[in-house]
Amino acid sequence: MKSRSPAVAGSFYPQNPEDLSHTIDVFLSNAQPVVLDGKLRMLVVPHAGYRFSGSVAAEGYKQLETENYKRVVLLGSSHQVPLSKATIDDSDAWKTPLGEVPLDKGFTENLSRTSSFIEKNHRPHKNEHSLEVQLPFLQKTLGISDKKGKPSFKIVPILIGSEEDKIVTEVSQSLVELIDSQTLIIVSSDLSHYPPYEAAQEVDRKTTDAILTGNPRDVTRAIDQSMSKGISNLATCACGKDAILVGMHIAKGVGANDIRLLKYANSGDVSGERRKVVGYAAIGFFEEKGENTSRKETTNDPLCLNTVQKKQLLSIARETLESVVNTGNKPLFEVEDSLLEQELGVFVTLKKNNQLRGCMGIFEPNKPLWNVVQDQTEVSALKDPRFPPVQPEELADIEIEISIIAPPKQIEDPNQIKLGEDGVMIRRGQKSGTFLPQVAKETSWDLETFLCQLCASKAGLYKDAWKDPETEIYTYSTETFSESDFDF
Repeated sequence: MKSRSPAVAGSFYPQNPEDLSHTIDVFLSNAQPVVLDGKLRMLVVPHAGYRFSGSVAAEGYKQLETENYKRVVLLGSSHQVPLSKATIDDSDAWKTPLGEVPLDKGFTENLSRTSSFIEKNHRPHKNEHSLEVQLPFLQKTLGISDKKGKPSFKIVPILIGSEEDKIVTEVSQSLVELIDSQTLIIVSSDLSHYPPYEAAQEVDRKTTDAILTGNPRDVTRAIDQSMSKGISNLATCACGKDAILVGMHIAKGVGANDIRLLKYANSGDVSGERRKVVGYAAIGFFEEKGENTSRKETTNDPLCLNTVQKKQLLSIARETLESVVNTGNKPLFEVEDSLLEQELGVFVTLKKNNQLRGCMGIFEPNKPLWNVVQDQTEVSALKDPRFPPVQPEELADIEIEISIIAPPKQIEDPNQIKLGEDGVMIRRGQKSGTFLPQVAKETSWDLETFLCQLCASKAGLYKDAWKDPETEIYTYSTETFSESDFDF
């Protein structure tokens, strides 16, 4: 059996098993669990020497003490060997002073077949510290499963070699398709390297705030802005940036949308040296209560689109938008996907600099889904009566959002409406209007204000028409996604 020996025991963490166990116990005893209803699906934790970052890492690992996972996917960036692909270690096990943890060989084999951007190679992992330092914490918190001391979990160590959009998206999608609710993702990254103490706090705040949005594009933007300011000695804002981006795509894919900053500190808080410091954060990604978005995506649910299908619809919308604005003609597409051939309602929303620039849709189409997306993109750009037609010079500033609509259901009691979750349609005679679920989130209206606005501004009715028994009220569910979700 081929086992990877520890490379940084005795330097990044204690080599003696008793000392190592005691060190982690002390860190964990000072950490606090977060009481949430949702399941933890991913952690971002630091990978510096335990003296500096151990207390921050422990705040993340404390959350595991009541959880059970059969597999841990470790994502990090290579500090030793330049990589152009995501590289999985092909050893049989990894050793630490606390014992040996097996690799999930079946998972590794399946993953390596999913993409040309994923390969198996032991060499880049041999001397890399970023994943190794996570293992003793996992051994202490996830524990062992039998009297022989075998661990209750297996690992999948992956070093990410590029932050190129195509690679990040494909690698993360490959993982989303394979992981289940018993898989934990660990993203290993420190934050700012070597700025003065106060500058580190500011830079790291911007980076962590961006991570907390759940949008990978916000992270890239925040880091680029910080790096452009010429801050003294700032070498990087996150040495594991590419691993963070992959992890955030995965978190979104499995529905881990409740994101919490568990602890932040930097090396100056421990050493007292404030001229050059390194930042650390522990961030948890939790699946909200009642969610089960980690399920394998199937076509049994008409609103259950996988990442590939969402990206295909967004690409169709983008190409259509640019073509109709520039030439007045819609491009031709050949789509071979049974789910995208369904006849489902669609709304296409165009936003320019985060402001509405057009939104049109249809509830009961008689065309395939992809074709309806194309049609509604055209009318949103050129025929929304609230706005002038989109001009070519605006295209670069416009973001496309697509909402797939499930068939509406009539309700008798307006109190049945779940603001922020339900789309709502009002109909009275020949007049009707609708608000998508996100309108309630964006406006923070209460239910009465929401319905009054819907009647007056969308349906052309008097504002209290929703109280009239002859007015029909419908709710519907949507699946909404935008270009920013996939770094278009």
